[in-house]
Amino acid sequence: MNEDEDLRILFVEDVPEDVEIAIRELEGSGMRFRHLRVDTKEDFQAALAAFDPSLVISDYSMPRFDGIKALNIALELKPSIPFIVLTGSKNEETAVLCLKSGAADYVIKGHITRLPFAVNDALDHTMHTREKEIDARALRENEQNYRTLADSGQALVWACDVDKRCTYFNKPRLEFTGGSLEKESGIGWLDKVHPDDRAAMMAGFVAAFDRREKFSQEYRMLRHDGQYRWIQDDGSPRYSVGGEFLGYIGHCLDITERKRIEESLKQALEEKETLLRELFHRTRNNMQVIMAILSFEEEAAHDEKVSKIVRETNDRIMSMSLVHKKLFESQDLSRIDLKDYADDLIGFLMEDSSFPIGRISVKTMVESMPLLIDSAIPCGLVLQELVSNAFRHAFPGDSKGEVRITIGRSDEGSVELEVADDGVGLPEHFDYRKQHTLGFQLITGLVEQQLKGSLRFESGHGLSCHVSFTDAQMMKRV
Repeated sequence: MNEDEDLRILFVEDVPEDVEIAIRELEGSGMRFRHLRVDTKEDFQAALAAFDPSLVISDYSMPRFDGIKALNIALELKPSIPFIVLTGSKNEETAVLCLKSGAADYVIKGHITRLPFAVNDALDHTMHTREKEIDARALRENEQNYRTLADSGQALVWACDVDKRCTYFNKPRLEFTGGSLEKESGIGWLDKVHPDDRAAMMAGFVAAFDRREKFSQEYRMLRHDGQYRWIQDDGSPRYSVGGEFLGYIGHCLDITERKRIEESLKQALEEKETLLRELFHRTRNNMQVIMAILSFEEEAAHDEKVSKIVRETNDRIMSMSLVHKKLFESQDLSRIDLKDYADDLIGFLMEDSSFPIGRISVKTMVESMPLLIDSAIPCGLVLQELVSNAFRHAFPGDSKGEVRITIGRSDEGSVELEVADDGVGLPEHFDYRKQHTLGFQLITGLVEQQLKGSLRFESGHGLSCHVSFTDAQMMKRV
């Protein structure tokens, strides 16, 4: 574990709370460090120079910046700094993209406890890489000293000439395969590579060799005991002191255990995702059953007051059920797209038999934005109440008018929701806090207590209700 207090970690993250969680996890493991948080390209570039970080931890996706862009900048300006991607995505393709793009590792936010191990591994790998470069320089000065050093480590070291034929394997490498330098020199070592991996591995090696570029590959190699083990093979071009190209030098590490852990993690995530989708599906089905039961009771009651209560209750249940439907259909089981949800909800309300077709026009201006489920359910209920109230009460009799629904994010990141109409408005000196109707009490409680937001009514030429809240305090569950 690295306990050097001169360790400097640069966080590229737009959510301060996520950084605080990461810091607590790292400090909890005994790590001591200085840190800095940025969330824009300009600040990141400046911090690379001024803060001179030992390590970068970046969120994969942010509103104004993203982890892959930050990684590309870091590789260009500070290629020796290890870069870890902190992502909320469980998609295997995301992880592969991060690693192929040059990241040292990736950590899923839902498994933040792995972050200290990833940091230590990245720092250790960087240290070993720097040591390897020093050793390579020493090799050019004294080949015998280098071979002695190579044989003393655990890395499986190899070297090849300008004809792509291997000329050297260190002692740990030969002990690993159980072969001899005579048998494995040239292209004899290829017999130890798994037949299914051989073509792709050689294609990657030859392509990098011809371009004189570093490469890193993973493939299976036969160990002396007859087991195939996963190997990470890193190679670099080598040159004489005078700049003459001499071939390649590289080292292999046994990563079988890491592969096993990653596969177990992938399987666990797939099982969890399947379970959650089933849970969302069943929850929504149960809501549909409740709505059906209420409708039966409404028909049996033959009472207009009961019918009104049942319809309003069913609308509220439907708004929650719609959240679960969107989650069930989504790739991300923690978030839904607010625009997609709002469009469906408003469409449902307009399809209700009580909607005054021809008298009310509806205009929507809703930004596409992800919203966590903790925010989505109360936000959906508030939207349903405000829009339903406008449809039912803003235009009495045969009067006509317009209802406008606007949802977007402010520059500060808060969600801004407004439902406005040009109807009859509210009475003078109206105070929504003194109202005892379920609708006003529900709206007030949802906004102020659950969303921790603010609520404002304005009545002049019609009525507008403005709701503002931030979902930064909500936690991603999956």
